[in-house]
Amino acid sequence: MNYQLLEYSCSECGVLLKKTMGESYQDLFAISGREEECPTCGSILKTLKKEWKNPLQPRQLYDKENKRRSPISQSPVLSSKFQTAYDEFINKLMFDVEALDFSLQSLDTDDITLAIISNNNHSKNNRKFINILLTRLCVYSLSLRRRQEGFSLSSASSASSSSPPSSPYVVIVDAGNSLDFYQFVEFIRQYGLDIKETLQRIVVSRAFTVHQLTNLIINELPNIIRQLETCIVIVPDLLHMFTHDPNIDPKEAKYLIKEIVSAIRKIAISSSQIRCVVSWNYHRQSSSYNKILLPIFDKYIQVTSLGGESSSASFPQLSIKINHKIGYECCSMDSSSSSSNCNSSRHCLLQVRDINFVPQKYR
Repeated sequence: MNYQLLEYSCSECGVLLKKTMGESYQDLFAISGREEECPTCGSILKTLKKEWKNPLQPRQLYDKENKRRSPISQSPVLSSKFQTAYDEFINKLMFDVEALDFSLQSLDTDDITLAIISNNNHSKNNRKFINILLTRLCVYSLSLRRRQEGFSLSSASSASSSSPPSSPYVVIVDAGNSLDFYQFVEFIRQYGLDIKETLQRIVVSRAFTVHQLTNLIINELPNIIRQLETCIVIVPDLLHMFTHDPNIDPKEAKYLIKEIVSAIRKIAISSSQIRCVVSWNYHRQSSSYNKILLPIFDKYIQVTSLGGESSSASFPQLSIKINHKIGYECCSMDSSSSSSNCNSSRHCLLQVRDINFVPQKYR
């Protein structure tokens, strides 16, 4: 059969809503009988703009995981079921900060794994702002899922055979014991969510030694994910214990970090519904770990506080740089290193208030 790539986009704003594989005679939008809103412009999706892309090579497909060409006869069966706009967007990593999300999505690559790191300037403030971003990502993701759940429940009421979907969870392994749960409550209030119900969807685990952390992520985390419908796994401040334990052997530390990030990557690729986000703060002690960590992630965000350590800065700003997955040769975070050899990136400046307050429409 003649399989081709189909792209469906909103006819009003043009935002891409769905990519799928299908035969040349398919019209996937025809099977959707519900009125749905575009997540970007809010218009009712009465019609979708459908565009055909170039067909696959007639004899071969590219196997990205195994880095080889394989016969088309061995290609997996691809689903052609149309999904709602929410189904497409809730699986993306978004912070509900317009400039940041635009820059993040404009790098058209897979984003099942994301790293958020700071440079070596003003590390105290950087750590605080990174944790705010992680908290916002967590609550906004649950907000999107909750809206989709309500949407699915309303449609399920007209079909007795449909069972209500279960609510998703966010699983957090707080490696640095640094998250502020008052910040979670603040964002939950701003999004108009039920505080108790939303907090029950956030599962937090802490470790107090590097070996506990390694065991937790490699052995216990997969079991937790299997028991819960998990949408995002977050590991804040991954390197904190590795860089603050004076007794740890550097070779052992590198081995444990390799095991941890390999387990995180395995979790991310095991399900199309799970996204993994890891953060750490860069300083001299952690520089030797970057070559191990960075190539694992599809994208990484560098956060730099431009307001210094003083909280009295008139207009504190954050410099946000979003980068593609990079090769081992580009893993140096030294500001003196050339970036010309690295893949393309996006950059934006944010006011600190941009990451602390959600859009007015939610209030």
